Amino acid sequence: MLSEFDGQGIDLQFEVEVAVSEQPGARLQVRNDARQPVCPVMVGGRPAGYLIGHAVDIDRGELVEKQLDLEEAESPAAVAEHALRALNGSFLLLLDYAGEVWAYPDASATVGLVYAPERGKAGSSARVVLGDKYDALLRRDLIQAFGADNDGWFTAGLTAHDGLFRLLPNHRLNLLTWETERFWPIEMPAYRDDVDPMLRDMGSEMDTVI
Repeated sequence: MLSEFDGQGIDLQFEVEVAVSEQPGARLQVRNDARQPVCPVMVGGRPAGYLIGHAVDIDRGELVEKQLDLEEAESPAAVAEHALRALNGSFLLLLDYAGEVWAYPDASATVGLVYAPERGKAGSSARVVLGDKYDALLRRDLIQAFGADNDGWFTAGLTAHDGLFRLLPNHRLNLLTWETERFWPIEMPAYRDDVDPMLRDMGSEMDTVI
């Protein structure tokens, strides 16, 4: 079941609202406003986070709706890797395991997550995170510099607001320290002149999941 948000700890606001509490046990608390599907994540039969959005179990070929069951592993990163390889779709994985709390996006970060480290908040949009400070923190100079009011865009995790950043694909957010790091690929792949075998491998993987 989704627990009631008690206002303690670090506040992660979404259409779903989440807090990270310093108390032992179920530190990751969620209040669901029923706009985004949410289901619990279980690791080794114990609560270990939430899955937000529409995730598909690749092997079963069906949506994950009731709960996501994962096996125990030596680290949160290993648990997350197993989950991300087992799923496709549009989702955000919130994982509370082995004393660490992380947010992992899907392959394209289609469930957007923005975060304000100094405010200790994150969520689906700047409006959700900043509230009545939305206009005061708006960087109109950046909007003009990037041409974002026309056909431009903000790069490298930047947003139109001061102190607000976006979680990029292939990066994870530590919800205790508010630091991000790349989790895939750790090292850039070697460049190859003959790309045909690589394209065949990519096509085979796409056929598997589509």
